[in-house]
Amino acid sequence: MNEERNRAIVSRLYEDLWNTGNLAVADELFAKPDRVKQYIATFREAFPDIQHTVREMVAEGDTVVVRWSAHGSHMGTFHAIQPTGQRISYEGITITHLVDGKIAEHRTIWDTVAVLEQIGVIPRVRKTDGTRL
Repeated sequence: MNEERNRAIVSRLYEDLWNTGNLAVADELFAKPDRVKQYIATFREAFPDIQHTVREMVAEGDTVVVRWSAHGSHMGTFHAIQPTGQRISYEGITITHLVDGKIAEHRTIWDTVAVLEQIGVIPRVRKTDGTRL
């Protein structure tokens, strides 16, 4: 178990893959990169300037958990939603499991409601004090 190596691999997911859009990096990082490459390419078509920032990272054995934030501009079609030009920002958590130095499994929970609110697909729902539910 090399937790520092695993942290470095997962860091590259955000720095070298998501933030640059260099899909070839997925081949280096993932045991099965094809679906990851397809998803990131599609997402970056909708939000070509998307940038992720790692806020917190915890590694234990072959598991790495990342709390991150992202921001970008809605410049392309996103799930049949035409571009709005709106700036978006949202947060998420990704749990990765590495095997032999490659990401074998990853699960992400991200604030899709925030994105849909910001691009105007759904109304912004707020408490009486103005904060999100």
